[in-house]
Amino acid sequence: MKVFLFSLCMFSICAKKVLAQDMELSLLTFNTMCEFCHKNDADKFIKRKAKIKEIIKDSDADIISLQEVIRSSQVEYFIDSDKYYTFYYQNSLISYPDAVLAIKKKEFIVLDKGHYWLGEDTTEFNFGWKWAMPRILLWMKVRHNQTKKEFTILGSHFDNRLENLKGASELVSKIAAESTNIIFLADTNSTYEMDSYKELKKNLKDLAKDFEGGREYCYLKKGKKFPSCRVDHIMTNITEVETLEYQVILDKVNERFPSDHRPIMAKIKITD
Repeated sequence: MKVFLFSLCMFSICAKKVLAQDMELSLLTFNTMCEFCHKNDADKFIKRKAKIKEIIKDSDADIISLQEVIRSSQVEYFIDSDKYYTFYYQNSLISYPDAVLAIKKKEFIVLDKGHYWLGEDTTEFNFGWKWAMPRILLWMKVRHNQTKKEFTILGSHFDNRLENLKGASELVSKIAAESTNIIFLADTNSTYEMDSYKELKKNLKDLAKDFEGGREYCYLKKGKKFPSCRVDHIMTNITEVETLEYQVILDKVNERFPSDHRPIMAKIKITD
């Protein structure tokens, strides 16, 4: 009987250790610049797309958030469907991958997923709080296969009109206030001094590691220096989290960046 109790006790201790183990995740967010958004022939999509795909592949990220993808065929081109489960809005008539989420199949299982339209009525297609391109917030509830931890991943591309920035940031902040284990990866069109960024910071921690960097680290139209020029953010409301590495990817093709945004990658450690 004593042997049995000792064995049971040891099993319980081991089980707790397994459940309490640290978890490291790699995260990537990348606004790929839409197929029709170039202003220079040197930046045509056909000249950029292979480098975009290469950056995504080489990142080997566990969680990916993309923005400004135009077609479902581009999602399939950029992301290895054997390796990743991808999610973006589509119905029987259209697909709308302006925001895309992808997770490694071997790392996660999808428990639930859905979306909010960014406007007064988040349940119905609309053009924002102030008339603009339709924008969407994706969410995926997932379970990490090894640790059994559950997360909700949010991905989006905010419109840059101030009314829409206000509404979108308030929605994400509200979700983060009411839910636990949120990871948010997005092009927020918000630099750190803007009200929309400050709203996000009320309930989310920015996982960036600031460093000295010039204009090449920046989104083309937002400031002259990192970190003040950041509009692409990786954030969380997880309390016990550490940023191990934070990288602004500066890969070029034919001496030009493949997008007007720089891909952002973070490696984080989550402890229990």
